[in-house]
Amino acid sequence: MALKFLIDKLEDVAAPLREHYVPENGKFYLATHGEHPKVTEFRATNVDLMRERDALKEKLAAAEAPDVVALKLELATEKGKVAAAEAATLALTHKSTVSAAFLAHGGRPEAVDFIVGKAPTDMTPEKLDEWLKDAAVSKELAFTFQPSKGGSASGGAKPVLGAPAHPNVLRNPSPQELGKHAADIASGKMKIEITT
Repeated sequence: MALKFLIDKLEDVAAPLREHYVPENGKFYLATHGEHPKVTEFRATNVDLMRERDALKEKLAAAEAPDVVALKLELATEKGKVAAAEAATLALTHKSTVSAAFLAHGGRPEAVDFIVGKAPTDMTPEKLDEWLKDAAVSKELAFTFQPSKGGSASGGAKPVLGAPAHPNVLRNPSPQELGKHAADIASGKMKIEITT
């Protein structure tokens, strides 16, 4: 007859066997010496496998960590280069577009970089054309355009919009400009032109 390892009450086994059971948590367990050989083998195998697993994890982390970090760093560097190249391309495209339009509107070649720096970057060609026409007559930017080459009724060169008709003409002067050129205005060397 096989002995039960766990019983609910002592009466479940024959009287001579009751002395071999120990109470624990409201149940009775068969008292044994040592562990079952299979339990010992199972525990030893688990311990060996856990050690092997931990060693492999460390080896994997040591082998892959530098490579992964290096690859991430290389990827970030390449992304930065791509972003810089895209920004440079946009800047060159903007400069080329604004420069060509500015010169076509009679802009002074030496003022190209100045105008490129002033021009908004998000404009369509039509908006850029409007902006340059406004710039040609503005107080702040009119000086960047070449003076008119003159014209005649017979169809000579068309004057550039916003360019002064004469080098000694103040177009829409500010109070400061009037004060600065007061003597020339009084003597007739400088003329004032008001446009609306």
